Amino acid sequence: MTKKRANNEGTIVKRSDGRWEGKLTVGIKKDGSPDRQSVYGRTQKEAKEKLELLKADLRNGTYVGKSDLTVGNWVLGWIKTHVKVGTRSNTYDKYLSLTNNHILPKIGNVKLQSLRTGTIQKLFAELLESGNVRTKGELSSATVAEIYLILNQAFNKAIDENIIKKNPVTGTTKPKVERKEFDPYSEEEMNLFLSKVKDHMHYTAFYLECYTGLRRGELLGLKWHNVDFNKCSISVVRSSKSKPNGKTSTKTRSSVRIIDLGKNVMSVLSKHKAEQDARKAMLGSAYVDNNLVFCQATGKPLCPRAFARSFERALAQHKLRKIRFHDLRHTHATMLLLKGIPIHVVSKRLGHSSIRITLEYYSHVIPGMQEQVVDLINQMTENVESEAIKL
Repeated sequence: MTKKRANNEGTIVKRSDGRWEGKLTVGIKKDGSPDRQSVYGRTQKEAKEKLELLKADLRNGTYVGKSDLTVGNWVLGWIKTHVKVGTRSNTYDKYLSLTNNHILPKIGNVKLQSLRTGTIQKLFAELLESGNVRTKGELSSATVAEIYLILNQAFNKAIDENIIKKNPVTGTTKPKVERKEFDPYSEEEMNLFLSKVKDHMHYTAFYLECYTGLRRGELLGLKWHNVDFNKCSISVVRSSKSKPNGKTSTKTRSSVRIIDLGKNVMSVLSKHKAEQDARKAMLGSAYVDNNLVFCQATGKPLCPRAFARSFERALAQHKLRKIRFHDLRHTHATMLLLKGIPIHVVSKRLGHSSIRITLEYYSHVIPGMQEQVVDLINQMTENVESEAIKL
């Protein structure tokens, strides 16, 4: 008499192609029929071992059932349900943009459970070579590294929810981020730039950037109640992409800071405010008052990318050396360091989370500062020698 198999014991049979197939009921389908999962082996022993692993997954609650979920559906769902809730709004926007522009067109339709490490590694290589959507050229290693981060986090969450067993990103080589070299303006170049753009609609923003080194988002997010004309200072508490509730959305806690300015800078800001108030009065209800220091003519926020492009066009128009807008921040920091301002003061002014970050960026300035130290030592020792001769 054949022994009756217990529920969830499974069966193993030899197939016509010579392989062994193990079958186990793992659940019930929507139509009420048993959901049977198959495993295969070249030998009966191999099939049995795989069947035992399948049973263990069921017992431990780690069983991953078959799913037609695509990479695109999963990553977008993860961004909208987890990233949107747990991060700043600009992080959410960046993740969504990178996914739409680079992940979905390449692997969005691939089934999540079918995605392999090699496919992702190929994606990274293609993006580094020709992933720039606008130019069709190279995509920066920093951007590809962010895409690596998105996929890695999204797939780790898929493991947590028993959709996949392994993260296919784990076996890939993470793109090495190469820090962009920057060549800031000298003081003479900066002064020439400001003299050339004096009639530009964004002149005051350019001017303030040169003397504060604000991040672009911080500059465009600056509001008038953060400007203290009596103390000649500004308070940096938000970026141009603040959270919907209006709370602080700067890069880090150390980014919230007060920057002292001279009376000349405040005078330029005061003139800018008077011109803005006049325009506001002229437009009346058509002016959307967000209390922004720098905004469109109607009061609406400036688009950061459009603002940067406007800066680049101004350089081209006046045949000035091409730099990025962010390089004005580097210009400000370099100028201060070359004039002997202590690095911890510069670091705090820039809103860096530590002096180490400031040193990493501006270590190239230190040799020039050492020359100043040598000149000072020579001057001091000459004074000592002259005093000794007198004695």
